[in-house]
Amino acid sequence: MGASEASTTPGCQATHRILYADDMKELRDVVTASLAREGYEIECVPSGWDALRRLLERPGAVDLLITDQGFTMTGSFYTSHA
Repeated sequence: MGASEASTTPGCQATHRILYADDMKELRDVVTASLAREGYEIECVPSGWDALRRLLERPGAVDLLITDQGFTMTGSFYTSHA
């Protein structure tokens, strides 16, 4: 699954939209599969800057943002204030 693809489980009504930002593709894939299996709608991006861009482009489209704690301080600051 690509870094910016949303995923939902077939037959499940996704009610919570999660934006997940992590620079490790393998981890994005595992987290996406796990959360989608539970019925969440997931969108993954590879950086805090990409997460910020998504939040600003579509206000209110995300219920929860999960980020990698290792992102740079600047990116984390701006993402947390979006």
